[in-house]
Amino acid sequence: YRLVPMTPREESPVVAPLKMVGFAARFFELSQVIVGEKGSPYRYREMIWPDAFRDSLETDDVSFVSANHGRIDLGSTKDGRLKLWEDAQGLRFAFTPPRSVDGDDFVAQVRRGVFAGMSFRFRSDEAFWLPQHDGASIKAIKKATLRHICAATRPAFTTTSIQIEGAG
Repeated sequence: YRLVPMTPREESPVVAPLKMVGFAARFFELSQVIVGEKGSPYRYREMIWPDAFRDSLETDDVSFVSANHGRIDLGSTKDGRLKLWEDAQGLRFAFTPPRSVDGDDFVAQVRRGVFAGMSFRFRSDEAFWLPQHDGASIKAIKKATLRHICAATRPAFTTTSIQIEGAG
């Protein structure tokens, strides 16, 4: 055996966790036209009402999933990585992606501008129909249970957004 002198390692600098922010939904904005089941001539658009998610935000665990990674769960409101709140404009979010292969891949995609906005999965608990607009009925979502949010390359609601906090 041979003794080798050891030198202390330099500590890597502490880096603040990266944060994504944006709108998962905007109130009173019309979605793109949604087509019914295959072969159905039925077309409609959705509109989210203010406070539609209020009850769900207070009680449900909502996930942030990566749609481009086979719907991998990257975090949730329960684990503290995802913060959701409603303001006068819509449903806002702040998300801290995990330091993992999936999380780093997702961050790289956001930096490259792969995503045009956000999408969300929900169950409509209370809705009503409004007269047609551009040949499509309008489903106004008054109350909904939010399941997850995710970044989208082609969001149904084009005024949603995702960006890295402090990056513009």
